[in-house]
Amino acid sequence: MNKLSDEELINELQQRFSQNKKSLAELTKLTRQLKKVNLKLIEAEKLKTHFLANIRNEMNNPLSSIMGLSRNIHAASYTQPEKIPAMAALIHAEAFDLDFQFRNIFAAAELESGEWPLEIVQTDIVSLVNSLLEMHQHRILSKPLHVQVIQEISSGHVMFQTDPAKLQLVLSNLLANAIEYSHDHGQLKIHIQKENNILSVSIQDFGIGIPPADHEVIFNRFTQLNSGIIKTNHGHGLGLSVTKDLLEILNGQITLLSDTNEGSTFTICVKEFELMHDDFSAHGNEFFFNEQARF
Repeated sequence: MNKLSDEELINELQQRFSQNKKSLAELTKLTRQLKKVNLKLIEAEKLKTHFLANIRNEMNNPLSSIMGLSRNIHAASYTQPEKIPAMAALIHAEAFDLDFQFRNIFAAAELESGEWPLEIVQTDIVSLVNSLLEMHQHRILSKPLHVQVIQEISSGHVMFQTDPAKLQLVLSNLLANAIEYSHDHGQLKIHIQKENNILSVSIQDFGIGIPPADHEVIFNRFTQLNSGIIKTNHGHGLGLSVTKDLLEILNGQITLLSDTNEGSTFTICVKEFELMHDDFSAHGNEFFFNEQARF
């Protein structure tokens, strides 16, 4: 067996030391990455736990109200029938809020599964916006708010080829947020514009605003800026994340202009889809909204 010279032995030791040093550096780097992943998992678990606790209250409160009010209607039908319309209106408001929350939860589940196909039809955007205002009217009147709709279109209709159900949920979430965070007796502005094949809709409120540092955070799943033990606003932290994900499916994007106490303007820009020949229905494949239109 050949003996190693001192020089060869030193070279061999240096090479092995270098390899061990490299392996140690890679291991240290991997450990740091695992720690970061672990912290993210812990944070995600906290957010989900908070979400489940929050959504329990968000579901229980309207359900309890509906049950209590329906019981009162039954009792009032014999003694105080004049109170029935007001209580029926409250039941509708609570049921609407509950239904709205379920829609976001179901949408989040569909988005997670990755199986929510597009259904592209000709959609009347002005009619869609008016339908949303009608649906949220009880919340608008509760403040009350002055709503102004501005459309840069000469005709009374803005026809656009898109998925109306998904676009409606996007705009409904933005409108609900604008109403929720507006000051009493404030105003909302909705601006509709279509240029070439791009639809732009802005919803502006003049409420409490959002600090610039939180502009990206609010689009994260389960995230709410107002998420302490005592919540002053409704919601479960899904609306804006669902909105952003839906816009990606709709070939769109969302931008935000806001600052503390200066209100917020959310603007969506959506590209129009092309309708294939087979996509036309017997009724011309035009989707109009009216006061009875509900998803």
